[in-house]
Amino acid sequence: MSMFLPTRVEIGNAVRYPQFIKDPFLTGYTVLNKTNGGIQEWAGGLSMVYCLVKNNERWAFKAWHTEIRDIRERYKKISAHLRRFNLSYFSEFQFVENGLLVTDQKLNTTQLIDTLRMKWISGNTLTEYINVNLENKIVLENLAKRFLRMVKDLRRNSISHGDLKNENIFVTNEGKIKLIDYDSLCVPGIEGERDICRGTSGFQHPSRITSGLTASLKIDYFSELIIYISILAVAESPLLWERYDVVNADYRLLFKQEDFIQWEDSRIKNDLNLLSPRIQNLLGILESYLASHLLLSPFNNYNSRTNKFLRWAKFSA
Repeated sequence: MSMFLPTRVEIGNAVRYPQFIKDPFLTGYTVLNKTNGGIQEWAGGLSMVYCLVKNNERWAFKAWHTEIRDIRERYKKISAHLRRFNLSYFSEFQFVENGLLVTDQKLNTTQLIDTLRMKWISGNTLTEYINVNLENKIVLENLAKRFLRMVKDLRRNSISHGDLKNENIFVTNEGKIKLIDYDSLCVPGIEGERDICRGTSGFQHPSRITSGLTASLKIDYFSELIIYISILAVAESPLLWERYDVVNADYRLLFKQEDFIQWEDSRIKNDLNLLSPRIQNLLGILESYLASHLLLSPFNNYNSRTNKFLRWAKFSA
């Protein structure tokens, strides 16, 4: 990526005009607008995303406002690895060098920046899907099974997402699980490099949020478990959904970061311990994961983990 880093406003101003989109595939696009005017945009910690329409097909168009070191090489490695295995959880995408012409408002000059084009995924976020099917235990149990199958497939093919959370997991109208936001992906060629993302607090171990990290193929272990427990617990007790106001919560399902930090005083811990032995067993794995992990160098010395610490990996293997 160029040394020039545009602001969110500068990116949005450029996307409005077709002549500034330099990705040749998108020539002749239209940008999706809000019903009340203005363009639809999704702001992330590192990038902006827009929905572009061409020939009745929707594409997510992404540009970065924060530097990601060696982004071009990173996406080359990610793309090559995903093409090798062609897993259904990922959408078609293409990293495009110099894909957008942006005006640097400070210097009143134009600069080319890199972009990403990804086939738009239609469906519901994980939170939306659970909310729609809240009273359908069979649907939620099947969702948990599909999620566990995805976890196994990713591990088997040496892929970690790095930021598994409700907003990055979609369920299509056909019930298939899809993942978005590939900036944080780790594949063998990236493992050991600087981790560009610390994940989202309601899905991550506290030590990942507070420490410097390196990319790892094992970095999803904690968030996988949090999501799996949450789906199964709501399937058993839909009242938990309202009790923890998940629909209106930002960046979490049932657990919040404070629960991981003050585990013994956690209300969700007590509520989940009232559920089935299956949930209690998973909760025990989470508890040992927290206790063991906090005694170790965070996410960068897996050889020193205890057998107890690896129980979730074995449980889902």
